[in-house]
Amino acid sequence: MKNRTVFLLCVFLIAAGGSAWAQLAFGVTGSANGSTSASIDDFKDRFERGEGIFYGGFVELGMRNLCLGTSWGKSSYSVNFGGSSLTPMQDLMTYTYAQGHLFSYKAFLDPFFEVGFGKFKADYANSADDTDDNNPLKASRFLNAGGGVGLNFGHVGIFLKVLYAMPFGQPVRDSTNSYDLDEYSIEPLEVFIGTKIIL
Repeated sequence: MKNRTVFLLCVFLIAAGGSAWAQLAFGVTGSANGSTSASIDDFKDRFERGEGIFYGGFVELGMRNLCLGTSWGKSSYSVNFGGSSLTPMQDLMTYTYAQGHLFSYKAFLDPFFEVGFGKFKADYANSADDTDDNNPLKASRFLNAGGGVGLNFGHVGIFLKVLYAMPFGQPVRDSTNSYDLDEYSIEPLEVFIGTKIIL
């Protein structure tokens, strides 16, 4: 929620400054996390199988060579805690970022670099399994840096980006009761693929 608040504040400040060129975009994305030793084939195989993929959406405000964005994603899976059945779980990601675009935000060939910050958290998928609805099981904050390349066809764009994630601000504290949560293990390499509609 904090990430989205920061993004909305940035949008307001830009609008107040009278930016006449700003482009608003909405999109969907899939992302996978892995170790720095993971190969291209490893990530390709994960995307093909859908294993451990965070599916979600994003909103961006592009201003010629600068872009501000916020994104979110969810990965669903099941865990056996020792009983006879599997328990549905979910990992959630929220992320706020800034991009610098080499040519322009709507250029046909669109290489860019990116920095940002966000949070991963893990929790039960069903409230019936959760004894504490207000708090996740574990969470970690992170900083991201990297880059990517996009192709824009008028108002439709596709992109690939690779980012390096670094844990930040440990330990994470729960926002309700202010106790330390268990640490969410963050793999350093993040690969995103996505598509967007530029208004």
